Amino acid sequence: MKLHIELQTPTIELPIKAKDASKKSASCIAGFKRHKSKESQELLTRYMDTINSNPNNLEPLLDIIKDELVYFKKVPLLLEDDNGRINKLVIEDTRKESAREALWDSKEDCFNNIRDLLLSSSCWQLPLITAAQHAASNIDSEELQVKN
Repeated sequence: MKLHIELQTPTIELPIKAKDASKKSASCIAGFKRHKSKESQELLTRYMDTINSNPNNLEPLLDIIKDELVYFKKVPLLLEDDNGRINKLVIEDTRKESAREALWDSKEDCFNNIRDLLLSSSCWQLPLITAAQHAASNIDSEELQVKN
């Protein structure tokens, strides 16, 4: 048995909303590791150092974020069958997903596949980077906005 203080559970869920150039959007929920204050500051410093030392290459930053992600919920996917027909598929929770023939063998494979799809998509990268920074800083994005 473990005791956690409210708002300091092992994970934090944040909404992720992606948009493309045509203004279409999609969203899901990402579960990130939650860190104690000192660890959060170290992670934020690591993010900034990585960004500053690799300004034209997101891969090192995405590798760090990859390790911070724990699960996804309500992930909108498109599944193309052998005849070229597109069907919508929503993964409600990667922690509860079972094997799906030709897609993944386990819930771990499901999470890894979805994580890699999201992190390799230009539409999803910036929202995931922003959410990872918010998860580490534990500050709501609305609190960061300047208000008149």
